[in-house]
Amino acid sequence: TNLSSRAPTLQRRATRLHARIYCRTDGRRGGRWINGAPVMVIETVGRRSGKPRTTPVVYARDGDRYVVTPANAGAQRVPAWWLNLRDAGSARICVGDRAFAVRATVTEGEERERLWRVFTAVVPSLDDYVAFTEREFPIVVLEPLPAGD
Repeated sequence: TNLSSRAPTLQRRATRLHARIYCRTDGRRGGRWINGAPVMVIETVGRRSGKPRTTPVVYARDGDRYVVTPANAGAQRVPAWWLNLRDAGSARICVGDRAFAVRATVTEGEERERLWRVFTAVVPSLDDYVAFTEREFPIVVLEPLPAGD
């Protein structure tokens, strides 16, 4: 089991604190995960509450695109940020001192397999997470939207 399944309240508080520190320091603090993987903050709108939500998320790059997966460290529970993003189709991300809107696309087939390898090169533990759960982790591309969209 992982922290999210053992202590969900503690995880939520730690996540909020991480996002605040990241945003206040333009990513200079909280910009790397335990294994050195890069972190962004994704800003979604709660699908039920309508309130803004900020969540630090590990990512990989694929050209100008960002690759994320709602693995939730292999927990059975799907992370709320993904449910919010999936329903909205777009969000804002903060990467270092830059913030911009993105469109989310779930990958399939060969592109999914290629981007799985791109992501696991940055976060090798993702391959281990699949043993913790029966759910499949979507590989999601976040593509920057033109300014004003």
